[in-house]
Amino acid sequence: MKRLTSVKDGQKLTGCMAALNRFISCLGEKGLPFFKLLKASEHFEWMEEADEAFAKLKQFLTSPLIMPVPQPGETLLIYIATTTRVVSTTIVVEREEARHVYKVQQPVYFISEVLNKSKTRYP
Repeated sequence: MKRLTSVKDGQKLTGCMAALNRFISCLGEKGLPFFKLLKASEHFEWMEEADEAFAKLKQFLTSPLIMPVPQPGETLLIYIATTTRVVSTTIVVEREEARHVYKVQQPVYFISEVLNKSKTRYP
């Protein structure tokens, strides 16, 4: 992931974060600097606070505990969330973990797409 350079980049990032919100605790707090950037959409200025949050987010998302590799024969689940402007998808696996009564869902892959005007015309 590269440093954000525009409001559209910020929207894509926050869309991906929204798709993962169910699986990562306090993700809204981790992404607060990005939401602040979007509020000031007239004048997009990348600040040191956003740079630090971006580095922490990348480190967090790339740790092996968050994005595991699916094992052969393992069942994958897909979550799809759609609005009139955004489509988000997350693929997860359910695994048993110590100290958990139920299986724990871990995201394997996610994608979020903000739809432009031409794409919103199709069902």
